Amino acid sequence: MEPWPAGLRPGRGLGRSLSPPLFSPASAEGKSVADLITERQLLAALEQLLHLETRLVAEKASRTFEQDPTAFARRAMDVCLHYDLLAAEIGAIVRETLGSDGVDAAALAELAHVVRAEEEAHPAPQDDGDFLRTPRRWRQHWEEAVRRSAQERVRQSGAREAEGASGLAQLLVELGGAVRRDLQKVWQEVRPAYSAAGFPAWEVYLRAFHGAVAQRLQELARDARGCEQLYLLLDWAANVYGRATAASPAGLGEPTLRRTEPFFSVLSPGRAESRGFRPALLRGLVF
Repeated sequence: MEPWPAGLRPGRGLGRSLSPPLFSPASAEGKSVADLITERQLLAALEQLLHLETRLVAEKASRTFEQDPTAFARRAMDVCLHYDLLAAEIGAIVRETLGSDGVDAAALAELAHVVRAEEEAHPAPQDDGDFLRTPRRWRQHWEEAVRRSAQERVRQSGAREAEGASGLAQLLVELGGAVRRDLQKVWQEVRPAYSAAGFPAWEVYLRAFHGAVAQRLQELARDARGCEQLYLLLDWAANVYGRATAASPAGLGEPTLRRTEPFFSVLSPGRAESRGFRPALLRGLVF
C-alpha cells in the first residue's frame, strides 16, 4: 500500500532525494510550513520539511557550516520544531474526530498518508546519530492520541456521581449509549477514511475504548457501596458491554475482535472477595 496518494509520491529515498517539482513555491502557493500546518495541508507541510531537512543535511556534508557551527544547530532545531508542530496537529485532529463537528474523511485520510510517508522517510535511526533524520514515531503518537480521545469521551459520558444502585444503573445506561454511538461513528465514518492508507483504525479505537471503559468501571468499583452496586458493575461489564463489543462492532453485525482475545478485568480479585464475590464470578470478565 502506497503511503502517498497518487500524484504526490516523491522518488525513492524519500528523506534523501526528493522530486524537485514537489517543492517549488507554486506547489504550496508560497506558504510557509507553519501556515500549511495551520491550514491542515499536512502532506504539503511534510514535503517542505523533508526538502529542508535534505538540503540542510547536504549543506552540513559539504562543510557549509565550518565557519559558523551554530547556524546548523539553529536551522536543525527550527526543522525539528516544525515536525513537532505537525505532530501536535495530528493529535488535534484525533481529538476532534469524535466531537460534534467531527473531521472530514479527506483530512483523516491525509493524516494516515502523512504518518506512513514519514515512516518511509525515516525508517530507522541513523548510524551517525543524525537527529534530523530520526524516526518521529507518529504512528505511536496517533495511537496515544486515540487512547486519550477515548478516555476523554468516556469521562465526559460518565462524569456525574451515581447516587445509589438506581443512579449507578442509569449512569451505566448513559455510558453504554455514549460508547456505542462513538464506536458506530468509528465503524461507519472513521474506519473507512483510514483504511485506504492501511491504518487499523477500528482495532486501535476499540482497544482504546475497552481500556477507557475498564478504567471508569474500576473507579466506580472503588466508590461502590454494597454488593448490589458491585453486582451491577459486574453484570454490565460481562453481559452488556462485553457481549455487545465481542459480538459485533457497535452492534452493526460485522465481525470484530475474536472472543478469545483479552478483553479487560474490571475488578481485582481481592477487591471482589472483600465484598463477598467468589473469584469464579470474575472469570467471565476476561474474554
